[in-house]
This record gives sequence, structure tokens and C-alpha cells, in this order.
Amino acid sequence: MKIQDIIFKKYDNFTEQSNFSIKFKSFNSLLVHVLTANNPYFFHQKSHWETIIENALEADIQIGEYIALDISAILIRDPACQNIYEAIFFYKGFHALAWYRVSNYYWKLNNKLLARKINHFINSSLGIDIHPAASIGHSIFIDHGTGVVIGETTIMENYISMFHGVTLGGTGKESLGCRHPHIASHVLLSSHCSIIGNIKINVGTRVAASSVVLDTIPEFVTVAGIPAKIVRHNSPHNTEYKWNFKWYEE
Repeated sequence: MKIQDIIFKKYDNFTEQSNFSIKFKSFNSLLVHVLTANNPYFFHQKSHWETIIENALEADIQIGEYIALDISAILIRDPACQNIYEAIFFYKGFHALAWYRVSNYYWKLNNKLLARKINHFINSSLGIDIHPAASIGHSIFIDHGTGVVIGETTIMENYISMFHGVTLGGTGKESLGCRHPHIASHVLLSSHCSIIGNIKINVGTRVAASSVVLDTIPEFVTVAGIPAKIVRHNSPHNTEYKWNFKWYEE
């Protein structure tokens, strides 16, 4: 069963038990509603934006798959999330990420004006700035989200958690090529940390709150400070690096 179908089945079961009156036919129809109904920038021309999302989801199946995995990341990583309805409707970091995935599709089609328009609306309404050209993997969890900035040439792999105020930015000294960080899988970026320049944060690394990282960081360490220094070595066998998907069976 596809991850989209698993997420939708779990959502459908929850709404059935909760006697919710609003029903959807599919994961895609649920997603289209969530991304347009709750944001005034898109609700004004709701049918227009619904078509934009639907076209992207139908043309590239991976978009829906990655969005479903982002929902699963909330359910797995956030103990404050009580149910799947909350994860889908009330997490603005998820909404910004889902809209980024749509904008990235249009950016790759060279419809850059539309992609930037989506980026502008999301930044204005949610306070989260994800450039549509950034490369972002699946199972990403942006908690709280306010003030997050992800630059144009940023690369993010999979299973990454990040909090409010994180900046993945450039130094301002480069104008060509990759100007932004590469974040490997299973990395935790704590609130208000800044990762600056064409550097890599390797797998299993934790960056402490308000740290400023200016150099490449090796795998499985914790860094802190300005500039950030290694303060701890993390065990690769720690269970926090092994994502648990047993909730599918609940």
C-alpha cells in the first residue's frame, strides 16, 4: 500500500470515529482542501489554486508521496501531536513544506514566476521562506516554523528535524554555484541556529540552539556555540536515528 493511502486511511478512520462531517475521496483531495481553505492568500482564488496543486500532484506522484512522509514525520517526531487531524490541519511547517513541493515542481518546469508567487504568499502568510529551487528530501519535520529560511541552493536529505528560526543561508560572498548548506539525513537543527555557506552537516549531527555553523561538521556529533564547535559525540546506535513506522498498524 502506498504511503499516501496509509495516511489517508488513518485520517479517514479518525474522522469516522470523531463524527466529522467533512469527507474526502482521496489523499490528493484532502491535501488540496488543506492547502487552500485555511490560507487567505489562496482562498480568494480557491479554484485556481486547487487546479495548480492538482496538476502538480497528478504529474509527479513523488510530490504526494513526500508530503505523506512529511505527515508521518510529525506523527513520529512530535509528542505534542495528538492525532493525524492535528498533523495535517494545524502544523504550518507542514503546510509551508507541502506548498514548497508544489512550487518546486513548477520551478523545474521553468514556470519560475508562479513558483516565486507561491513562495511569496507562503512567506507572507506563514513566516517561512523556502526557496522553490531548494532540494529537499522526504520525512522532513519543521516544528513551529516561524522564521525558518531555506536558501536557493540548499540540499536537504531525509529524516531531518528543524525548529523555528533556523537559517540555511549563504555568506553573501558567492554569486555562482552552490552557495548554501548541504544537510545530510537524520540531522537535528535546533531553534535559531544558522548554517552558513557551502558546507555540509553530516549524518546524525545535532546543532544546538542559536549556534552559528561556518564549517563542515562530521557525522554523529553535537555542535554548539558561535562559531559552533563539537561538544559531544553521538552514538550511531541510538534509537533516535531509527525511525519507527509501527504507527501504520495502529
